[in-house]
Amino acid sequence: MPAGSAEMQAWKIKSVEEKYGSMNGGKSGPFEKRKFIKKIVVDVEGYGDVQTIEEALQLATEGTVIKLCEGVHFCKSTIRTGGIKIEPYSKDKPAYILGDEGPTIKIDVKMDNPQDEEEASRKQVILKRLVLTHNGEAIVKHFKEMCLPSMKIYNKPKMRVISDMKIDPNMNTVLLVESGGVLLRNCLFTLRSLPKNLTRQVPALVALPDTHVSMINCEFVGNSGNLTTACVFLNAATVIISICTF
Repeated sequence: MPAGSAEMQAWKIKSVEEKYGSMNGGKSGPFEKRKFIKKIVVDVEGYGDVQTIEEALQLATEGTVIKLCEGVHFCKSTIRTGGIKIEPYSKDKPAYILGDEGPTIKIDVKMDNPQDEEEASRKQVILKRLVLTHNGEAIVKHFKEMCLPSMKIYNKPKMRVISDMKIDPNMNTVLLVESGGVLLRNCLFTLRSLPKNLTRQVPALVALPDTHVSMINCEFVGNSGNLTTACVFLNAATVIISICTF
């Protein structure tokens, strides 16, 4: 059966759903359909409840859906409240989340038992139909600082491998899961703003130990050479990837 065939994709979906519940809303697991009892609208022009994602997160409680109006939402926020969802206000109007230094979004939801998949499912953060990116200014600055002391050696810098990266909770990336879990649905992670001659690998998603990550129909795009995108999972408790493009 061809790897990219409709039959293969259907088989993958069936296999995941048998273990973790229906992707369209199962009875349990990370794909369980949830009710959100509170809504916060974010509009950068001031026509919503608040103007920034950070303000919305301060007001959010478990069971909150944060709706982002069309436009670019600058963000350097840590999500500490589990059981919330962030998605565009309108299905046909894109919402962009842009960071400039450190993680664009960090998820740090404390759990009583990080290995408990049921608790992880209940407290997971859902990001849906979003375009997430990093403008790369801090990344480029750091890269240039590394190159300056011995410019001749680094005229044509070699791509660094994942094992050479310094992984920490404040690193430059789009999404960093420090604790808790996340469900990503129909999201685009893009690092196209990085210079095309930057060949140092920059991860778009980093999951630290004992975290839970589920990705459905997501796409990861690097710079023009497509050398700057990656996903790093360091001993994550759960990783589910279905119909994603890298």
